[in-house]
Amino acid sequence: MSNPSWKDRITVNPDQCGGATLHSGMRIRGIDILGLLASGLTQTEILRRTS
Repeated sequence: MSNPSWKDRITVNPDQCGGATLHSGMRIRGIDILGLLASGLTQTEILRRTS
């Protein structure tokens, strides 16, 4: 099974979080994910926190 493209993981819905980019199927904004990455968290740590 291959990993989905980032295009399949990012959504924009005007009815969720003010139309901000979101991780598909979750209500976590793209900007929040970038902030967590910038603070030094790994992808695994972010997934643990948001699951």
